[in-house]
Amino acid sequence: MFNLREYQEEGIRLAYSQFNLGKQRVIFWLATGGGKSRCFTSVTNDMVVLNIPVVIVVRRRDLIEQASKNLDAFKIKHGVYMSNHRRYRPHEMVQVCSIDTLDARSVYPHSDKAPFLIIDEMQDCTPRGKKYTRFLDAYPNSRCLGFSATPFSDNSLFDAIIKPIEAHELMEKGNLVPVKMFTPEGQIDTSDVKIKRNGLFDEKELFQASSGQEIIGDFVRDWRLYSQERPTVLFAVNVEHSKMIAEAFNEAGIRACHADANTPREEREKALKGLANGKIQVLCNVNIFSTGVDVPEIACIQVCRPTQSLIWYIQALGRGLRPSLETGKTNCIIIDNAGNTFRFGNPYRVHTAKLGKAERHDPDEEDLTIRQCKLCHFIFDVGEKICPECGHTNPPVERKIKTAEGELIEYDMTPEEREMMDRGLIVADCHKLKHVANRTEKIKKKKNWTLYRLKDKYGSDKMEQYSNIILEALSDMED
Repeated sequence: MFNLREYQEEGIRLAYSQFNLGKQRVIFWLATGGGKSRCFTSVTNDMVVLNIPVVIVVRRRDLIEQASKNLDAFKIKHGVYMSNHRRYRPHEMVQVCSIDTLDARSVYPHSDKAPFLIIDEMQDCTPRGKKYTRFLDAYPNSRCLGFSATPFSDNSLFDAIIKPIEAHELMEKGNLVPVKMFTPEGQIDTSDVKIKRNGLFDEKELFQASSGQEIIGDFVRDWRLYSQERPTVLFAVNVEHSKMIAEAFNEAGIRACHADANTPREEREKALKGLANGKIQVLCNVNIFSTGVDVPEIACIQVCRPTQSLIWYIQALGRGLRPSLETGKTNCIIIDNAGNTFRFGNPYRVHTAKLGKAERHDPDEEDLTIRQCKLCHFIFDVGEKICPECGHTNPPVERKIKTAEGELIEYDMTPEEREMMDRGLIVADCHKLKHVANRTEKIKKKKNWTLYRLKDKYGSDKMEQYSNIILEALSDMED
C-alpha cells in the first residue's frame, strides 16, 4: 500500500523494536528528503489496523494541511483539531492537531484511551517547551514517536533515538542533490554581538552588524556572481533586514520579494509559486521557509544571517536539496554570506545527537578542516596547499574573523566529502538523463544513450569507479 523505501521500512522496524524493549518515547531521525511524512502516515495506518487511536501534533497551519493531505492520499479517515478548521471531526480515531490550539483550549483528543502520539518537528518538544510538556502530561500511558531531521536540542523527554540512514546516503541514492558552496573570505563581524543565555546571537545586535549599505550591496553582488540566476531562497536576520535586502535586489533589476510570519498565507504561497515559475528570482524571508517547504525548483540558498544554531542551519540549507527532474537540477548552490560554513561544514556532514540536554556550540569555534583558495575562491581540505580547482599554491592558513571586503570562495570540503558529492552528482545525472530519455521518443530508441552521455561527461575511469552506483541508479529509475 505504501511502497516504502528500504530505509523507511527499517526505520519503522527499529522504532517498533524500541517500543517492544519498553521505551515510551522514541525519536525517529530522518534527514530532509527522507520521507518522514510517508513514514508517519504508514505508522498511523498500522495503529488504525490495531484499533489504536492516533494523535498527530504539528506546529504550523501549512504543515497541518500537508499532514491531512497525506492521510487523505492513503484513505485514512481523520479529523483536524485546529481553530476554525473545516475538518473538525473530534470523534475520528485519527486526529491531526495544532499544538497551539490544544494548549490554548486545554483539550486533548482521546486522552482517556492512551492513543499513539506522533510529534512532527520534535526538536521543539523540550522541557522548556511548556506546550509540549503539558501535552505529554495529558497522555501519561501513551507511546510517542517524534520525527525530526535535526534532533540537536534538549532531548530529555525522549528515551531512545533511531536513525535508519545518513543524509549523505540519501544524496548518494538520488533522493537529495549535492551542493556547491561559496562563502566569504571575511565573515560578517560578530565579535561584538552579544550571545544570549540560549547560546544564540542577540537579534538586534546581529541586525546592526549585518545591515550596512555596503554589506547588503555585497549580497546582491555575490548573488550575481555565483547563483547562476537560479531560483533562490534568501535568509535574513529580521523583517527589516529582509525588506532592505529585497529592495536592494529590486533596485538592481533582480526580481525579489519579502515574506515573514505576518505575511498572509495566500501571499506566501503565491511567492513560492512565483519562485517555481520564474516570476520571482529571490525570495527573502525570516525563518518561515526554513522548514516544511517542498519546492524542488529551489536551486540556490543564500544565507545572510550568522547563526549558532545547527538546527536552523541544516533546515535552512535543506530547502534547496530536493531533486527536480523537470528542471534538470543536479546540485544546489549555497551562498553563505554569513560564514556559517566555518562553524558547521557542509549540510551532509555526519552529526551526532544524544538523549538529554544538547551541548552548547562554542561561538568562537571554527571548522578547522576548511581552507580557502586565495586565487579562485574554492574551499578545500586544510591539509592541502595546492588548490584542486585551479592549482594555485596557497599560503598557510590564518584564522581571523574579518570585516574586509572580499569575493566569495568556493567550498570544496575534505577529500572524503568531495568523493561523497561526486557520487551524489553522478546519481543526480543518471536520474536527469534517464528522465530525458524516457520523455523523448528519438532518444528512447537509442540503445545505452544514457551510459554514453555519462561517459562523455565523466570519462571511462570514473564510469568504472562508480559502475555499481550508476547501475543501481539507472535500475531505480526503471522501477
